[in-house]
Amino acid sequence: MLIRTFHNDYAVISQLGGDDTKEMYICKQYPINSMREYTVIKIKNAETAQRLVSFFTNNINQQEFTDFVEFFSSGGYMYFVYVYSSNKALANKITDDKCEFHERLEIGKNLIERMVFLNMPYVIQCDALTVNHCTVANNLTVSFNYTFADCRNFEHIGIQHVGSSLKHILNFLFRNEINLNSCRDINKYLDYLTEGTYETYIDLLYAYNEVYQKLQQKTNEEVEQPNTALFKFWEKTKVVLRVLRNILMALLIVAAVGYLVYTIIGARKPPAAQETFTYIGDVQFDQFEQSEKAEQERSKTNEIFK
Repeated sequence: MLIRTFHNDYAVISQLGGDDTKEMYICKQYPINSMREYTVIKIKNAETAQRLVSFFTNNINQQEFTDFVEFFSSGGYMYFVYVYSSNKALANKITDDKCEFHERLEIGKNLIERMVFLNMPYVIQCDALTVNHCTVANNLTVSFNYTFADCRNFEHIGIQHVGSSLKHILNFLFRNEINLNSCRDINKYLDYLTEGTYETYIDLLYAYNEVYQKLQQKTNEEVEQPNTALFKFWEKTKVVLRVLRNILMALLIVAAVGYLVYTIIGARKPPAAQETFTYIGDVQFDQFEQSEKAEQERSKTNEIFK
């Protein structure tokens, strides 16, 4: 299938989805002589198409927002074309590749730098700031995919809405550290996004860079150490247990030394005097010996006369 324009033709590779108001395709320019891919959004509703044309004409600086390629009319429909990124969605990158803290820290920095570089209207940026629309390359650079197809009330979407969307991204990116309450600098940046005191994309980047510089020097072990109430209680309990263990060990050593001293002193005592007996029953012991000798002599005399 070809989508024809005055300047370019787009060959449809696959359909991303659609509804009553739009259809979305992944395309390449025809003739296909490049690996570059595009998201082409077909707007079915004429009123929506008219609003979008007016919005893009008055609010898009294509020299900055280079991900936006063009819009055109074909076959009675309006089409809007963005650069498409086939890299892994952020949600899959973090889950599948099990990125360590410093990799995720780098992804956050690259994400905000990309926002500053493209300087797109806030309403489009909010649409692109989801874990499925942000993509991450192997070198951790970040790109966006777009489904933006309506600009009603766009004038009410400000930088604070972008900050709120960015906060959802960072909550996902640093969910381990947030759950463990192990990284105060990340929490402070999230509070900064909630407070909304920033005015531009560059403000978001400056504030993040301060966090980035601090955390870049820390080891994974330092930023992964829990700081929850339960963990603090366990840490205090371990201190008490260590003290009790040391006291118990000292008592055991004292007891062992005491027992050793006791056995040494006992070994040095003189042996008890031997007890002698002077009577056997009612007979004095020396008289008993004399009568026994007399009996023996009588026995010998009797043997002679026999």
